[in-house]
Amino acid sequence: MTRTFDDLTGAVDASSRARLEVNVISGQSAVTSAHASNPLKLLLPRSRGPCVWAFLSSFGGGFVAGDQTSLDLRLGPASRCFLTTQAVTKIYRNPRLRPCSHRLS
Repeated sequence: MTRTFDDLTGAVDASSRARLEVNVISGQSAVTSAHASNPLKLLLPRSRGPCVWAFLSSFGGGFVAGDQTSLDLRLGPASRCFLTTQAVTKIYRNPRLRPCSHRLS
């Protein structure tokens, strides 16, 4: 995670990255690589089977001023992955109008 402090507003920006790779091993989809940095988390209740289940989660269940997250998802040939979040992702009030973002590639 990268954190920067804004001297004028006192706000802290947080950027978080995650990576998930799924490939077919012995005829089943399987997580072959997974990494996430705070505040983003990857929950993998079913990391091997006909379809991998993966949940994105974050502390507080949403974004606050300046949060920037990204997920790089790599699926091998014939692999399957169900990707979702634990619940609705909220964007909390942002009085300083500091943008939040999420990138999925």
